Amino acid sequence: MNQNNKSENSSFFNFLLIILKWKKFILINLLVVLVISTIIAFLLPKIYYSSASVLPPKEEMSILGGSGLGGLTSVMREFSSIKGIGSLGNKNTYNYLVILNSREVAEKVIKKYNLQEIYGYPNSMDKTLKAYYQNVVFEVQEEGNLEIGFYDEDPQRAADIANYLVDLLNERSYELSVTEARSNRKFLEGRVNENMDSLKVAENQLKDYQEKHGIFTIPEQTGALLEASSKIYAEKIAKEIEIDYLSKMFSNNNEILNSARMQLDAINKKVNDLPSLGIEYLRIYRNILIRTKILEFLRPMLEQAIYQEKKDVPVIVVVDKAKVPEYKAKPKRIIVIGSSVFGWLIITIIIVLSIEKWRNFKLHNNDKYNILKNALK
Repeated sequence: MNQNNKSENSSFFNFLLIILKWKKFILINLLVVLVISTIIAFLLPKIYYSSASVLPPKEEMSILGGSGLGGLTSVMREFSSIKGIGSLGNKNTYNYLVILNSREVAEKVIKKYNLQEIYGYPNSMDKTLKAYYQNVVFEVQEEGNLEIGFYDEDPQRAADIANYLVDLLNERSYELSVTEARSNRKFLEGRVNENMDSLKVAENQLKDYQEKHGIFTIPEQTGALLEASSKIYAEKIAKEIEIDYLSKMFSNNNEILNSARMQLDAINKKVNDLPSLGIEYLRIYRNILIRTKILEFLRPMLEQAIYQEKKDVPVIVVVDKAKVPEYKAKPKRIIVIGSSVFGWLIITIIIVLSIEKWRNFKLHNNDKYNILKNALK
């Protein structure tokens, strides 16, 4: 143990001796590097940073009523505008990132501000894009807002590009929102029309049956049974519509879609447990009740979709617009100078120790040194 301590002390002592022996060489090198790194640090162009902060708009109160068939209603509330955009939540912000990182948005910025010339790649869009993405910042903050920032040598241009990115985000988000709302409206219109046709057929069947058999009323107890069973059948059809809607948005193994299928299975079990209606009149009457209940929630949902398609409001909320920065963001001159001097100090010490090691080898291993010397000739 004592021998190990003595060996360590001896090694450290030898190291200090070498450093002191070469102190003038080390100091001169560090001084030269200090001067050069200082000059470089002050010659480096000043880079300014400007950023804007945005949020998705608050989720609007839906006009959909609180019927017992709320499964599809909740889905439509969630997806009444572009998936993930137009309602508050982290998933919405990440959809913003997809838009902002798109090549279409990047190329619009590059062309508007002539960044190909500024970055020195007049004939290469790909190289310009690479430089652009190194200077742009899209960062989701802990509070849920999205920071959109840009680095540039010109402080005014940095602020202008950041604000232009916000405009592009709002423009593209609005386009996608309207497209999704139009798709929702067409989907619901088809369902409403289909249900209306089925209702008319059932009403005509009931009328023909009544005229043929002279039956115009049903017992009160039977009516209550029809009401309860028609509600379950309506739930089944509503869930089928929901699954049809979700299948257009998600992959076959999506968790939300699988959950809806499981709910449909549970409803089907209820349907199988319902007593059978042997009288054709009752079956026709129940079908009318089912179609009527379906229309009760499809129509307001269609109105919601039409409203979403026609409204003309910004999709995002701008919390802070980008301002022209007064102070540079980089380079950090102290860091540039300090890291240069420290890095060169390490290199200089390695050089000094290598020289001393070589001299020591030459002094104590003259034969081996001569063999190496002859081998190099």
